[in-house]
Formats: sequence, C-alpha cells, structure tokens
Amino acid sequence: MKKPIINSLLDNDLYKFTQGQAVARHYPDVNVKYKFFDRNSIVFPPGFYKKLDQQIQYLGDLKLADSEYTYLREDFSYFSLPYLDILKSYRFNPHQVQTYQCTEGKLHIDIQGPWYQTIYWECVLMAIVSELYFIETKKENPYNMDLFNKNLRIKTNKFAHNGLKISEFGTRRRFSFDIQKIVLSYLKIYLGKVSTSNTYFAHLLGLEAKGTMAHEWIMAHGALFGCCQATTAMLKVWSQQYQGKLGIALPDTFTTSVFLRDFNAYYARLYDGVRWDSGCWRDFTNEIIAHYEKLDIDPKTKRIVYTNNLDADTAIQIHKEFNDRIQVEFGIGTFLSNDVGVKPLNIVIKMTECNGMPVVKLSDDIGKATGTSESVKHLKTELGLS
Repeated sequence: MKKPIINSLLDNDLYKFTQGQAVARHYPDVNVKYKFFDRNSIVFPPGFYKKLDQQIQYLGDLKLADSEYTYLREDFSYFSLPYLDILKSYRFNPHQVQTYQCTEGKLHIDIQGPWYQTIYWECVLMAIVSELYFIETKKENPYNMDLFNKNLRIKTNKFAHNGLKISEFGTRRRFSFDIQKIVLSYLKIYLGKVSTSNTYFAHLLGLEAKGTMAHEWIMAHGALFGCCQATTAMLKVWSQQYQGKLGIALPDTFTTSVFLRDFNAYYARLYDGVRWDSGCWRDFTNEIIAHYEKLDIDPKTKRIVYTNNLDADTAIQIHKEFNDRIQVEFGIGTFLSNDVGVKPLNIVIKMTECNGMPVVKLSDDIGKATGTSESVKHLKTELGLS
C-alpha cells in the first residue's frame, strides 16, 4: 500500500496522551520494551511485514498540526502547556520498531526506547496492522457493507431504546479508518450524545473524547516500585497529575482482589470509579459494589466503565441488572468498528520490560495474562495468589 493509513498524530486513543503526559513528567528516564501478541495466531500474507514497515516509515513524517494543538489546548484543561509543546515537537522514531515474519507467517513486532517516546506506538500500530491485513486479504475476507449498515442500525436502536451511555473504543482493531468514521457519524446523528476514545475523530466530529488509564501504567509501576506497592504508587502519581480528573481506575492488572487491598477509603472516594476489562462482569460488579459499601461509600455515587469485548446485548443486560445500584457506562470497540462480515483480529501490544525488569499482567481472565511463566509464577507468589 503506497499511501499512509494514519494521517494525523491525533489518530490515537486519548489514554495514550493522558498517560504520555504523566510519563513525561514523572518518569522521563524510564526505558521500556513492548511486544505484539496475536491471540489467534493468524498467518499473515507473505511479505506483510515489509508493507507494515513502509507504514511505520510514513508515521515518522507526522507532526501535530496547528489546529490540533489549539484543539488540545482549548478543549482539555488537564493538558499542560509544557506537555503540549512536547507533543508539538514529537515525531515517531521508526528505529524504535522492529518487525519480521517467521517462516510460518506469524507476525512479530518489537518496540523499545524511552517510555515517554514509545508510549504512542501501541494503538497506531494495531490500527495499521488490522486495516493493512484486511486490505491484503480482501479476496479471502470480503466485507459486506449492506450487513454493516443493517447491523449498525440495529445496534444504535438498541442503545437508544435502553438509554445506554456509549463510548466508541474501536481504534485498535478497526476494519478501517473509513468504517470507524461512518460508525461515529451515525452514532452522533441517532444517539446525539456519544463519545469516542479516538482523539482525532473527537476533534473532527465534535465529540467528547474519553479514555482511562491502561494496563501498562500499572505494569510499569510494578517494575519500578514492586508489585506489592504498584497499586498505591500508580494511584498516587495519577491523582497528583490529574487532581481528581480522569478518575477511572483500572483494577485487574494484578487481579481485582489484589487491587482492592489498596483501594482504601481515601482512593475510593477520590476516584470516580473503575473499569471492567476481564473476568465475569457480574462477579466484578458485585465485588466492586460490596467494596464501596464496606467503606461506607454509596455505590450510586460511583461508576463502572465496562470495556471487555462488549456487544449490545451484553451491555443491555449489565444495564438492566446494575443501573439502579451503580452508575454504568460502556466502552464498545471491535463490535462497532469491525463488524463488516469478516473475523476481526484479536491482537494486542503489551509492555514486556521496564528499566530492564520483566513486567507482568495477570488479569481476571487467565487467557489475557502476559509475561514469562517464571515472572507470572513469582508475581503470584509475592502477591499471595498461589
């Protein structure tokens, strides 16, 4: 493909910028490594990595446009002028990324460098891999626009009829930039109030940009401070950075039960709520509600943002069961941005090292854990989980 898939520095999820600011301020000397994981072990077309390399080279030419700088300065009160100046001078460094394919066709991507620079690669690389894959395999994976339009109407009607609060979180595994734009334009017309994690589309379409912290934030703190201190450290630094704004915490990195040990009355009151991203949504919600009640906090004053592989029917079920007990919102990704009659990729890019130390994500779902078997075993022992 001889034209860029990503054409704006803002075509990225908001949480990369909010974390990017915190990292630039608090951890400017930290170095990290990331690795690409394909959970379904897809065989990529021969030479795919070379076309991916070309897209990576295109990224090196991106820079923040003046209008985008103004948008970030005027619409996001929590971005400081020094950080916006960092973004204005930021350029992707293609030398930080290495790609190759093994003889079986599996794709490998490795990223390494200063955390404050490499943090922006994750979502854009995943969006490129996904869109490029469907371009290169269009004969084997023909898309169906009639089906897409029909399903989008059905989903939107369900969201509207049940009064769901929806954010579109589909950048990382979208079928294409154009499909994501169609989805958001349609949701804006027929739902009115809708938000997106994609900062570019929020700017382009006049939508609210939303995002939370991600697992890498907690994983890195596990390496920097030790896993037993990671939760307290990351909550403290995040609250210092954002002073009560962006107050949705992510509990499942070292399992929710471990997180709740340190999510004491101070932090539970300070933070607006938590995000569900693995395990059973019903068990998770009941556990979070019980924790708030134990701390004498009214759960109705807090919220849960549900983001784990959601579809409309699951979101409706969660809303019906819990909306009268705690505030519920939904971040829906692949179900919206890649529902065109093909099987979406199931890919992630995860941090693997921080300052030379291996990092681990346990999750509440064993299938989403990352890290070497030795590191996982050691972490579980240290946290009292084995």
